[in-house]
Amino acid sequence: MKKVELTKYISFITAALLFGALMRGLPYNYFQILRWVVTLAALFLSWEAIEQKSYWKVVILIGLAVLFNPIEQVRLPRATWRIINIAAGLAFIAFGVMNTRRKDITLQGAKPKPELIKKSKCTFFIVF
Repeated sequence: MKKVELTKYISFITAALLFGALMRGLPYNYFQILRWVVTLAALFLSWEAIEQKSYWKVVILIGLAVLFNPIEQVRLPRATWRIINIAAGLAFIAFGVMNTRRKDITLQGAKPKPELIKKSKCTFFIVF
């Protein structure tokens, strides 16, 4: 499995678990496991973001890792956690979609040929 596919799956599975936390009547163990999954996923994806030099992603993901930290837990009301779960789920979906786009660009060979750049000023827009 390629690294891009792995990051995409981790993002989408984590988002699904976060949206699953919105259901009522879940046992407390679900939320404990959710904290571990979100923290580990955020740390893994932040490492990938560092390799991509997307430092704004690193800031968001480290913030999520600190917020969902299973060792030193942040205690908030249930209503606040619902909002945080939705926002974090949307963030993980966005990171998964961004990784998918990056894969498509690299597979298409997005590097333009130098002779095309000299011939037309529109080449930049065609490539992207």
